[in-house]
Amino acid sequence: MKYTKRLLLVILTVLPVCASAQHGVEFEVGQSRLEPFYNGNATALQWIYDEVQRVQINPSATLESVELIGWTSPEGSYESNLELAQRRSEAVKDFVVYVLGIPFDRVTVKNGGEYWQLLDAMVEESDIEERDRILSIIRGTENPDTCESLLNKLPQPSRDQVQSLYADLRCVECQVYYVSDETTSVEGAVLMEVEEPVRPLLNSEPRPVERPAIPRVSVPEDGYMNRSVRAIVPSQRR
Repeated sequence: MKYTKRLLLVILTVLPVCASAQHGVEFEVGQSRLEPFYNGNATALQWIYDEVQRVQINPSATLESVELIGWTSPEGSYESNLELAQRRSEAVKDFVVYVLGIPFDRVTVKNGGEYWQLLDAMVEESDIEERDRILSIIRGTENPDTCESLLNKLPQPSRDQVQSLYADLRCVECQVYYVSDETTSVEGAVLMEVEEPVRPLLNSEPRPVERPAIPRVSVPEDGYMNRSVRAIVPSQRR
């Protein structure tokens, strides 16, 4: 004998959590060499290590990935800046893998290219002279090299004011993704009709679920960075 029963299936989804550094790792104009003590780089690199360690010592959390996005300012050609952005993100990846000890397969790099989005936001929030004209150039010029050329033709002091914002565009931004038991949520429910022989559903034995082993960052015995790393990235703890 068969009968039709209705099963309400609740779909549980583990949502990755993203933590983003407030300040990116910065570079000098036209350079891809990572300088740990340039501007606020010591703080930014320390944040990456601390955030990953915080996840690793939490038994309910698992590190998914550390994502690095390389950016440049508009100086130079668009094509050359694409290459520069890639080299910058690779330089930071080498540091976090070989100095901070973050697993290689947990670090990904992305090429952001010229950071026009951030320049747009900074100009909009500024009191630069001819701000509306500058925003019109940024938002209305499709070719990035043409856009740079038009900004270079701005009268003073507007040109210098725009170019003073370029330093913040030469950076690598970092985001740490992890999953935690606390991030599990109900995504949705599906009502299904199933035909099967009469049998109490509660008598079925649950099937064990095997989870693949995920390598973790090894935590130093003192719970913090070793002496050689402290010499490169000073502790920001108070």
